[in-house]
Amino acid sequence: LDCTSPRAVAEIGAGSAMDETLFVVATKSGGTVETLSFAKYFHALGRAGEQFVAITDPGSGLADLASQLQFRETFLNDPEIGGRYSALSLFGLVPAALLGVSPAELLDGAAAAAAGNQGGESVAAQLGAALGAAATAGRDKLMLVASPEAAPLIPWVEQLVAESTGKHGRGILPVEQPLDTALQLAVGGSDRLYVTLDAAASAVVPGLVRLGQPVVALGEQLGDVQQPGGIAGHFFVWELAVAVAGHLLGINPFDQPDVEAAKVLAREAVEAYRETGVLGDLAPTGTDELGAVHGGAPGVAPMAAVHRLLQGEADDGRYLAIQAFVAPAAQITQALADLAQAVTATLGIVATYGYGPRFLHSTGQLHKGGGGSGLFLQVTEGVEQDVVIPDEPGEPAGALTFGILLEAQVRGDGEALRGAGRELLRLHVTGDPAGAIRQLAVAIRAG
Repeated sequence: LDCTSPRAVAEIGAGSAMDETLFVVATKSGGTVETLSFAKYFHALGRAGEQFVAITDPGSGLADLASQLQFRETFLNDPEIGGRYSALSLFGLVPAALLGVSPAELLDGAAAAAAGNQGGESVAAQLGAALGAAATAGRDKLMLVASPEAAPLIPWVEQLVAESTGKHGRGILPVEQPLDTALQLAVGGSDRLYVTLDAAASAVVPGLVRLGQPVVALGEQLGDVQQPGGIAGHFFVWELAVAVAGHLLGINPFDQPDVEAAKVLAREAVEAYRETGVLGDLAPTGTDELGAVHGGAPGVAPMAAVHRLLQGEADDGRYLAIQAFVAPAAQITQALADLAQAVTATLGIVATYGYGPRFLHSTGQLHKGGGGSGLFLQVTEGVEQDVVIPDEPGEPAGALTFGILLEAQVRGDGEALRGAGRELLRLHVTGDPAGAIRQLAVAIRAG
């Protein structure tokens, strides 16, 4: 669970197997607001301490909470490992073991990737050199192509690449590119580097090359991503490659200064709510059948405002980031993917999409700290039934709700983006978010 939407939280809380559920509370710092809010909520539902385990750094607030509430187990990780580089540490190995995957098999696969090479050269170093050189030459959109079976690896790669490289006006934007549309959407666009993640995706390599697009066929050099050894090989190769790319870009791949900026602004909004009991209403700049729009010229309706955002600004090198602060659902994910493809097919610029607040911990760093070529569309929805976040573990009462927390995160990230000089619209839909997103896609395809 990585979405603070009240509906998303409530749906899991109402699950029929709660008595047989183990809650893995994982945060390196031990203070991540979303993770601790989830833990307090589920503990207050009457879940016993023995149904919880913690993964965190020594001496963190979560380690103290786990001791207080008598968690079943606390796993203390090596504090020198950064969060997004921790897939092969306890943060990855403990959940893998719980799923029945052998940690030894994972580590053996990573060790094989570390020792392996192609033609006497390190695969990881070659990938890092390609990423860094391409971005330096203006090909800073990393198009990740994978079969549907390998696609679940992409969100992990997105966070590693975007949060590690997007700073000081430089960065690499990871973009999920479905296998079935990779060739169709690759026409034009001199700002892209393609990487295929598995052998099945390598089928598009000849076509991409014919279109003049540079490609790294990574899937042909590593093991099967659906097997423990293969996915662990990807973990090692990508982590080292991103460090190499960061060196070539002249940035520190191990910090994330702009992630904290949005967190600070969200915390300020939460504190203001605690003091006054209100967040304050936002006056829309325009309305239509989709809902209300915030930002853009006064009196311009949402559909027209989105067109204005994209019109004239959509040139080679730009991108659109669609940020959905709504409860995740399969139909919404499909609608977001369709909107992203409509933007690329019609305007020729790449588009990314992600759920908030998940993306704040991944591509959010690049949005503020990268090269400033992004256009941003927030999609939000109303709260029908809010869910209280307990102030103290075991106590159901609380001054804050998940709905307020999510709204504070929307506003905090919006302020951080505007403070960095980014162009941003917020579309607050009044009906079905999936339907509104599909309407946008149809309108963009129609010109």
